[in-house]
Amino acid sequence: MGLLLDDPIHKINLPFNALCIVLLISVLAACASQPRSTYPVLEQILDVDDNLGCNELEDELLKANAIRDAIYEEHGDVLKDAYASTALDMAIDPVSGLLGSVINGALTYKESTAYIEAEVAAGLRMEQILVYKTQRDCPSGETGDSSQTERVLLKQLTDLEIQLSEEEITQEKYVSERRTILDLIR
Repeated sequence: MGLLLDDPIHKINLPFNALCIVLLISVLAACASQPRSTYPVLEQILDVDDNLGCNELEDELLKANAIRDAIYEEHGDVLKDAYASTALDMAIDPVSGLLGSVINGALTYKESTAYIEAEVAAGLRMEQILVYKTQRDCPSGETGDSSQTERVLLKQLTDLEIQLSEEEITQEKYVSERRTILDLIR
């Protein structure tokens, strides 16, 4: 076997093989790590919801909205940022940038996914709270557009869901418009 290592072809392949092993271990370690969101993933419906009054529902709505706002304020559009970071790494140094992007990409993707999951769950919780408030005939809370009530915004969310299911709008447009409507709920 020692003779094979003296062969010039194997001398070249040894560092490449070692690099591949390090890369594989790094990617596996990054994929195995837990997502690192500091925000809770809210349940859409809680057992205590049946006992909540209008004021408590308003508090629940504000909590869910605070999570959405904090994620967007602190992390912006995390997927868009992750793609931009990878492109910058590659522009600076295609060889080491590729290695760094693969390792960081696995970590960034899992982290981004965790934040997106928390934001989506908070939005679903907000929508469910609006349903409860409507069913219990609670007064409408403030909205970002004084000409629209929470009931109107809930109707817009419902209509948007129907448009998506009937393929009248794309998934991208649905996500964008849903975010805009939820942003009006205060």
